[in-house]
Amino acid sequence: FAPLDTYPCNRGFDQHWGTIWGVTDHFDPFSLVHNEEPIFTESIPEDFYYADFVADKAIDMMDEMTADGKPFFMYVAFQEPHWPVQAKPQDIAKYKGKFNDGWDAMRERRYNRMLEMGLINPDEMPVATNASGRKWENETNKAFQSANMEVHAAMIDCVDQNIGRIIDELKRRGIFDNTLIIFTSDNGASSENYNIGDFDRHDRTRSGQMVVHNSPNPGGQLTYNYLHTGWAGAVNTPYRYWKTTQFHGGTAAPTIVHWPAGMAKTKEGTIMSQPCTFLDVMPTCLELAGASYPSFYAGNSIKPLSGEARSIVPLLQDKDSWDDERTLYWEHENGKAIRKGNWRLTALANGGWQLFDLAHDLSETNNVAAEYPEKVREMKSLWNTWAKSVGLNVPGDITETKTELIFHYPFDGNLDDASPSKYVLTQSANGVTFGTGKLSNALHLNGNAQYVDLNTNGIFNTQTTQSTFCAWVYDENTAAPNASNQSENGMYIRDEIIFAQKDNEGTGRIYLYARAEAPTGGGATDFFYNSFLGGSQHRASSGSLKPGTWQHVAIISNPVDQSITYYIDGERDCT
Repeated sequence: FAPLDTYPCNRGFDQHWGTIWGVTDHFDPFSLVHNEEPIFTESIPEDFYYADFVADKAIDMMDEMTADGKPFFMYVAFQEPHWPVQAKPQDIAKYKGKFNDGWDAMRERRYNRMLEMGLINPDEMPVATNASGRKWENETNKAFQSANMEVHAAMIDCVDQNIGRIIDELKRRGIFDNTLIIFTSDNGASSENYNIGDFDRHDRTRSGQMVVHNSPNPGGQLTYNYLHTGWAGAVNTPYRYWKTTQFHGGTAAPTIVHWPAGMAKTKEGTIMSQPCTFLDVMPTCLELAGASYPSFYAGNSIKPLSGEARSIVPLLQDKDSWDDERTLYWEHENGKAIRKGNWRLTALANGGWQLFDLAHDLSETNNVAAEYPEKVREMKSLWNTWAKSVGLNVPGDITETKTELIFHYPFDGNLDDASPSKYVLTQSANGVTFGTGKLSNALHLNGNAQYVDLNTNGIFNTQTTQSTFCAWVYDENTAAPNASNQSENGMYIRDEIIFAQKDNEGTGRIYLYARAEAPTGGGATDFFYNSFLGGSQHRASSGSLKPGTWQHVAIISNPVDQSITYYIDGERDCT
């Protein structure tokens, strides 16, 4: 199923029962092995379910591992509730109708329960909206969506049952109190919806029955269904987003630590807020085992432990050696994040950086990047340095600007950006490819369009608000000729602003368009600014366009005199 040297039994584990691939049928995982040998190659027991199998083998292995009286280490990894959502009928039946009121109600209900149980502090964890943006009341097939959530809940229920079986076995053997149990998850709830028919996602059972993708009757072995983002966001309450994003909804997994015989009595039953990562598991186990991290295994050199990894034993034993200001880094599928103390800087894949003050906003609802630009620069620089050190090549790995630009606004002399800046605008992907920009991700015209459309409609109304739109522009002089055989590159911003276009009365929109034009008769390329108000154009000062150079362009609107002023590299160019 994969190169044998990557199997767990060849990476330090004495035994391995489980799958090699991670996305498999829960009733018949095709890559199931014991060490290197496939099992159930001909047929599989009718009552097989992966979570039950994992617990069975964990309990069986205790006989062998406890025979000599020595401590043992066991990594018990359940697939559930990973895609596809499949569960046993008796578990699904427990949740029939439990989610008919939808994901919005579920999110509110769970948040209030967390408050009542004292799990969260409302001053640190404000209510976050579901990042899916979809309201339950607008769903057209509520029964189908509810059924998928019922199956997801049943999968978690089954995992809970099997963890209980393992704990009961530890108690039966008299070793429960002196067993360190770290119970956690690798990510938040997932909304992934894989295609089927690939190597690890068979489109039929071993008996030849076809599997239905997104079946109207989810849960059985012949169905490959998924959890909608609305549900995933609600499951991750009180956080936003879900697996694959680097927001807390994707990365902040709660962790339960059990160890009565070794934990300080003052820590028993408490909630600790210090951030830890999976990197901490190895040094924790090494410290408790009195072992050192090896430099070689099976004749191969091993990379040293990450500098960010640390043992959590001081936390468990109430010692004063924990660093609350530790710096943690994330990257997954081009999403990225960094946490330093109570500051967290994060970005969606191909999105801009957002800054959150976790002391008052653990649920990441209020982007304060505009209020703390120096903190953004500091943390972004740290993330870039780390990314390079681990060999990442991620879009958005941007170097710092060498020049700070100050804009002298014509209307009030205020040097701060007057526009609301806590919003992340969604760019149209039509005709645009993503690349590396000056300060954030760049949008490159790819030949299918001559402009980038940033739709800010409804976010704010600049008819009453002074607004500044800024961008770093890089003209490679490679744009395709237009109908007049002139080469154009451009960017325009659409928003509710000042007054409406003559041909689109009442929309409250205006188009601001900056473009580079190469005259058909030859000569230097000119830089034009076009407000699209009656076709008026403004030619930039001679020499203002510098092909092959990053330039900062600012478009400032003033609702008082209904003027638009353009700046290039911090210098006022025209109004």
